[in-house]
Amino acid sequence: MATGKNAHKASGSAAGAICDQVRFKAAGLGDIPVIIGGIIPPEDADRLRAAGVVRIYSPKDYQLNDFMADIVKVVDDEFERAA
Repeated sequence: MATGKNAHKASGSAAGAICDQVRFKAAGLGDIPVIIGGIIPPEDADRLRAAGVVRIYSPKDYQLNDFMADIVKVVDDEFERAA
């Protein structure tokens, strides 16, 4: 069950992703970029971004090369910040 101010209002798997992100931060893993995909309602996407999810992909993101390049950029950016 999702807990927290925003998580309880999110639907289905989005609430779980918010809780996972909160657990990552609590465990000292907040510097790991979290990327999710699926059919995410816009209001849940806003909550996920507020919780720290850096990218959200939907079925409309079917250009594999484009979103894979974006994921590499996210990881590279985080690596540079950590260095």
